[in-house]
Amino acid sequence: MRILFHRNTPWKDHIRCSTNIYAENALKEGYEVVYFEKLIHPLRLMKNRFKRILKGKEPDIIWTVPPGSSALKEIFPNAKLIFQVVDYYPAFLGEKIKEVEKDDYTVADHVFTIGVAMTNYLVDELKIDPTKITTLGQG
Repeated sequence: MRILFHRNTPWKDHIRCSTNIYAENALKEGYEVVYFEKLIHPLRLMKNRFKRILKGKEPDIIWTVPPGSSALKEIFPNAKLIFQVVDYYPAFLGEKIKEVEKDDYTVADHVFTIGVAMTNYLVDELKIDPTKITTLGQG
Protein backbone atom coordinates (compact mmCIF):
# COMPACT_ATOMS: atom_id res chain seq x y z
CA MET A 1 0.00 0.00 0.00
CA ARG A 2 1.26 3.46 -0.91
CA ILE A 3 0.66 6.49 1.32
CA LEU A 4 1.26 10.07 0.23
CA PHE A 5 1.96 12.30 3.25
CA HIS A 6 1.69 16.03 2.64
CA ARG A 7 2.64 18.87 4.97
CA ASN A 8 4.66 22.07 4.62
CA THR A 9 7.17 20.93 7.27
CA PRO A 10 10.31 19.59 5.56
CA TRP A 11 11.11 15.89 5.81
CA LYS A 12 14.66 16.54 6.98
CA ASP A 13 14.58 19.35 9.52
CA HIS A 14 15.31 19.93 13.19
CA ILE A 15 11.53 20.21 13.72
CA ARG A 16 9.91 16.76 13.68
CA CYS A 17 6.19 17.31 13.24
CA SER A 18 3.58 14.64 13.90
CA THR A 19 3.14 14.04 10.17
CA ASN A 20 6.87 13.23 9.88
CA ILE A 21 6.50 10.76 12.72
CA TYR A 22 3.39 9.11 11.21
CA ALA A 23 5.23 8.78 7.90
CA GLU A 24 8.27 7.24 9.59
CA ASN A 25 6.04 4.78 11.45
CA ALA A 26 4.28 3.82 8.21
CA LEU A 27 7.70 3.11 6.66
CA LYS A 28 8.62 0.91 9.62
CA GLU A 29 5.35 -0.98 9.18
CA GLY A 30 6.25 -1.75 5.57
CA TYR A 31 4.10 0.79 3.72
CA GLU A 32 5.45 2.56 0.66
CA VAL A 33 5.67 6.24 1.66
CA VAL A 34 5.98 9.44 -0.35
CA TYR A 35 6.39 12.68 1.64
CA PHE A 36 5.55 15.91 -0.16
CA GLU A 37 6.40 19.19 1.54
CA LYS A 38 5.11 21.85 -0.87
CA LEU A 39 2.02 24.05 -0.84
CA ILE A 40 -0.87 22.43 -2.64
CA HIS A 41 -2.48 25.29 -4.56
CA PRO A 42 0.20 25.40 -7.29
CA LEU A 43 -0.10 21.62 -7.63
CA ARG A 44 -3.40 21.98 -9.41
CA LEU A 45 -1.33 23.43 -12.24
CA MET A 46 1.30 20.68 -11.93
CA LYS A 47 -0.87 17.57 -12.20
CA ASN A 48 1.32 15.79 -14.77
CA ARG A 49 4.54 16.75 -13.00
CA PHE A 50 3.14 15.47 -9.71
CA LYS A 51 2.29 12.13 -11.31
CA ARG A 52 5.84 11.94 -12.70
CA ILE A 53 7.24 12.53 -9.20
CA LEU A 54 5.21 9.52 -8.05
CA LYS A 55 6.45 7.57 -11.09
CA GLY A 56 2.93 6.87 -12.31
CA LYS A 57 1.97 5.02 -9.13
CA GLU A 58 -1.03 6.63 -7.55
CA PRO A 59 -1.26 6.60 -3.76
CA ASP A 60 -3.86 4.48 -2.00
CA ILE A 61 -4.06 7.00 0.83
CA ILE A 62 -3.42 10.76 0.94
CA TRP A 63 -2.61 12.01 4.46
CA THR A 64 -2.48 15.79 4.39
CA VAL A 65 -2.50 18.80 6.69
CA PRO A 66 -2.71 22.24 4.98
CA PRO A 67 -6.12 23.72 4.15
CA GLY A 68 -6.77 23.61 0.42
CA SER A 69 -4.99 20.33 -0.12
CA SER A 70 -8.16 18.43 -0.98
CA ALA A 71 -6.96 19.33 -4.49
CA LEU A 72 -4.87 16.16 -4.19
CA LYS A 73 -8.13 14.19 -4.36
CA GLU A 74 -8.76 15.80 -7.75
CA ILE A 75 -5.38 14.59 -8.94
CA PHE A 76 -5.76 11.13 -7.36
CA PRO A 77 -9.52 10.45 -7.25
CA ASN A 78 -9.19 6.80 -6.22
CA ALA A 79 -7.13 7.51 -3.10
CA LYS A 80 -8.63 7.79 0.37
CA LEU A 81 -8.26 11.37 1.63
CA ILE A 82 -7.29 11.84 5.28
CA PHE A 83 -6.80 15.22 6.91
CA GLN A 84 -4.79 15.81 10.06
CA VAL A 85 -5.97 19.07 11.65
CA VAL A 86 -3.15 20.54 13.73
CA ASP A 87 -4.03 24.25 14.01
CA TYR A 88 -6.92 26.66 14.34
CA TYR A 89 -6.18 28.20 10.95
CA PRO A 90 -8.54 31.23 11.20
CA ALA A 91 -6.27 32.59 13.96
CA PHE A 92 -3.48 33.31 11.48
CA LEU A 93 -5.06 32.91 8.02
CA GLY A 94 -8.29 34.83 8.64
CA GLU A 95 -11.96 33.88 8.73
CA LYS A 96 -12.20 33.11 4.99
CA ILE A 97 -10.11 29.97 5.51
CA LYS A 98 -13.13 28.40 7.22
CA GLU A 99 -14.80 27.98 3.81
CA VAL A 100 -11.75 26.13 2.51
CA GLU A 101 -11.57 23.98 5.65
CA LYS A 102 -15.26 23.09 5.46
CA ASP A 103 -14.88 22.02 1.82
CA ASP A 104 -11.73 20.01 2.61
CA TYR A 105 -13.08 18.18 5.64
CA THR A 106 -16.43 17.50 4.00
CA VAL A 107 -14.82 15.64 1.07
CA ALA A 108 -12.29 13.88 3.29
CA ASP A 109 -12.80 10.20 4.00
CA HIS A 110 -11.57 10.77 7.56
CA VAL A 111 -10.24 13.59 9.73
CA PHE A 112 -7.82 13.31 12.65
CA THR A 113 -7.55 16.22 15.11
CA ILE A 114 -4.96 17.07 17.74
CA GLY A 115 -7.47 17.61 20.53
CA VAL A 116 -11.05 17.83 21.73
CA ALA A 117 -11.21 21.59 21.20
CA MET A 118 -10.27 21.12 17.54
CA THR A 119 -12.84 18.33 17.15
CA ASN A 120 -15.51 20.57 18.68
CA TYR A 121 -14.59 23.36 16.24
CA LEU A 122 -15.00 21.01 13.27
CA VAL A 123 -18.33 19.63 14.48
CA ASP A 124 -19.92 22.74 16.00
CA GLU A 125 -18.69 25.48 13.72
CA LEU A 126 -17.85 23.79 10.41
CA LYS A 127 -20.64 21.18 10.74
CA ILE A 128 -18.40 18.23 9.85
CA ASP A 129 -19.92 14.81 10.46
CA PRO A 130 -18.55 13.67 13.85
CA THR A 131 -18.48 10.02 12.74
CA LYS A 132 -15.62 10.80 10.35
CA ILE A 133 -13.46 12.48 13.05
CA THR A 134 -10.96 10.85 15.41
CA THR A 135 -9.27 12.85 18.17
CA LEU A 136 -5.62 11.78 18.47
CA GLY A 137 -4.17 14.29 20.87
CA GLN A 138 -0.61 15.55 20.60
CA GLY A 139 1.41 13.09 22.62
